[in-house]
Order: sequence, then C-alpha cells, then structure tokens
Amino acid sequence: ALELRVDPRAYISLDSDEREVLFLRFGLSDGRARSMKEIARTLGVTHADARELLGRAIEKVRTRVALEA
Repeated sequence: ALELRVDPRAYISLDSDEREVLFLRFGLSDGRARSMKEIARTLGVTHADARELLGRAIEKVRTRVALEA
C-alpha cells in the first residue's frame, strides 16, 4: 500500500477544492482512496476538472516540499 508522508504544512498553499481532491484521491482522512469518477461526483465537477484539480494540488505540494527541503 502506498503511504504518503508529507508535512501537513505542505497543504497550506492549496485551495479547498484542491485539498479535498487530494485527500479523497489518496484517502488521507479516512484511509479509503476514491476513484476520479467518485471525486468528480462528490465535487460536482467533470472528470476532467477533477483530474486538473488533482494535478494542480500535487504540483503545489511537490513545489512546497521541494522548497522546504
């Protein structure tokens, strides 16, 4: 199982939708990873929009982690 260990401060730069899609996709709050279809339905956006939000969120976290390293 993939375990994501990131300093919680890395999420500060995310807006609420980006944070939610990241937490849903990787099951960060409840241990249950969601499909992009489930995420899109939950957020009320298209599959493509959900995928774009996830990409932005991952890039922001990656950038923040790299800056703090």
